[in-house]
Amino acid sequence: MDTQLERAPVGYVILDENWKIVELNRTMLLMTGSEESPGHFRELLTISGWMYFQTYFLPAIELHGYVREMEISLRGRHGRFPALLSALKADGRYECAIMAMPIRGEYESGLLEAKREAERIQKKTEAANQQLMHLVDEIERKQSELIGLNQRFRKLATTDPLTGLSNRRAFEEALDDLLEHRQKEGTSAALIMVDIDRFKKVNDTYGHDTGDEVLKSVGRTLDQESGGFLAARVGGEEFCILIGGAGAHLPVAKEFAEHMRRAVEAADSPVSVTVSIGVAEALESDSPVDLYRRADMALYQSKQEGRNRVTVASE
Repeated sequence: MDTQLERAPVGYVILDENWKIVELNRTMLLMTGSEESPGHFRELLTISGWMYFQTYFLPAIELHGYVREMEISLRGRHGRFPALLSALKADGRYECAIMAMPIRGEYESGLLEAKREAERIQKKTEAANQQLMHLVDEIERKQSELIGLNQRFRKLATTDPLTGLSNRRAFEEALDDLLEHRQKEGTSAALIMVDIDRFKKVNDTYGHDTGDEVLKSVGRTLDQESGGFLAARVGGEEFCILIGGAGAHLPVAKEFAEHMRRAVEAADSPVSVTVSIGVAEALESDSPVDLYRRADMALYQSKQEGRNRVTVASE
């Protein structure tokens, strides 16, 4: 750790994505009275501090990427003590600065009092235990909300907003997974690349609003006819379909691509369009880039030979 951070007047802790401690400075050890670094951040917090951390800190930093001066309750050699936690998420890690607060100081707030009360609940009556159960239920509800929020963020991050298909990011992840599965299991894999013919002319003649409707129509057709395989929009008017298993063998994949071409041509679109298609079956030595390049070359050949056709990549 940098010398200045090691001697900083505040505790400094670096955590990994599982909240395990990667590094912490000497000030943090002195603050907690520890002789060596704990393995997990939870070991530095009181019970109520950890509950509050999960309920409020985690959603805040995942949503904003940082947290400023959030009050927490830490464990120390002579008991618990309040502190202010500021943190920044960067490159999959969390960098935290922790400043101790006097228990009777002016920074003490109602939240700290509530956390102290939570620590006393286990020592009180059955009624207090019921309050604790209510608090646990509330934490579980917050965690469920966070999971739902993360799922919605994931969908937004992997979906093309215009067509509703998977976007390029989702496609690249799926392509990596498909080829990795092929290498482990010996299954077949193929990539179909689809490009709308003369799409620029559609935009120039009818306007971009109509062009967007054409993209939606083509995307809808590919999704409906994809047979459950992943269909993605990877560029302006370019789409990709990933095929695994027996359907990835070239004769089958080519016929599947021909079916997609005919379906687009016959679709009820604001402007009738055709598509050119390139098909490539993954070779033993193919990386994702190699497979993509061979399918793209086959697509280019379809364009050169008159469009509205399917071309299979050579080995």
